[in-house]
Amino acid sequence: ASSSLFEALSVGAYPVVSDIVANAPFVSPGETGLLFPVGDEGALAAHLETLAVDDAMRRQGVVGARTFVEGSLDYGTNMTRIESFLEAHAR
Repeated sequence: ASSSLFEALSVGAYPVVSDIVANAPFVSPGETGLLFPVGDEGALAAHLETLAVDDAMRRQGVVGARTFVEGSLDYGTNMTRIESFLEAHAR
């Protein structure tokens, strides 16, 4: 995933990104953003149209994205997880 996806997730944007392997783990469709098939501009347009008229979906996605970032992409949290993993497997 690109850093721009992480930035979007953390600053209140509703990401609509291509469904590539790198993006899929970070976007839960309808909860933290939307995915569209690579090269399918019709699907992209449909997602953008939906977001333009569905305020509740957009607001829910923004909250979901921020919650995901705080729980999964926080530097301190991830460093603690990595440290615990390394300590458990370094023996």
